[in-house]
Amino acid sequence: MFRFFEGEEHVTWHPEVNEPVVISFGSSVAEIHQQSDQFSRPYCRHYFDLQYLLDGPLQTLESILKKRRGEDLTFFKEYADHMRRQISKLGKGKDIYGLIHADLHVGNILYHHENGYCILDFDQCAFGWRAYDVATFKYNIMETVPDHLTDEIWRCFLEGYNRVRPLNQAELDCLPVFANAWTLWDIGETLVLATQWGGHRPDLIEGDLSQDEYLDEAVETLRGMV
Repeated sequence: MFRFFEGEEHVTWHPEVNEPVVISFGSSVAEIHQQSDQFSRPYCRHYFDLQYLLDGPLQTLESILKKRRGEDLTFFKEYADHMRRQISKLGKGKDIYGLIHADLHVGNILYHHENGYCILDFDQCAFGWRAYDVATFKYNIMETVPDHLTDEIWRCFLEGYNRVRPLNQAELDCLPVFANAWTLWDIGETLVLATQWGGHRPDLIEGDLSQDEYLDEAVETLRGMV
């Protein structure tokens, strides 16, 4: 069903950063963002808007918390309002908002020394803020790459991206908020699918966590954002 691409994760920055490749990758992500406005659209795609990113996941989490523990997310409301305001400031202008990959973590990027890199897994591709893709990449390398390499990877990626589509200051300011929105969306998706699959989603919930144990982790994650 899919063309095979030979390659590996992480090899462009482990044990050291391959600057030209990471710069080129950043440029390619920006080119995808720009060229996607020209794509023909025979199929409908969903929208990574505030309802999809914030409101839906929060409603899912709070509904399960109330049902299982009689708890709510009052502690998170103020920060959620801050996230909405910050993202809303960006607007949905043509260059700011459009088709994005929407899941641009390092596990979806393969590299081969002869064939270059390949971006995989476009199943979440949707209409959303371009800065969301940038934030997903930036904060995922912070979680998965050795600390002494993350600044250099980010510098190279940003250099390449800005060569094609310079990020404005409002987008840069919003990257931490988008990173938290990505985490929140992931929690919501996990809980929805775990419910549909009988209370557990083993591909996303590490080890053998019950849904209650996952709820504990999810709530603590949100408390860490506030």
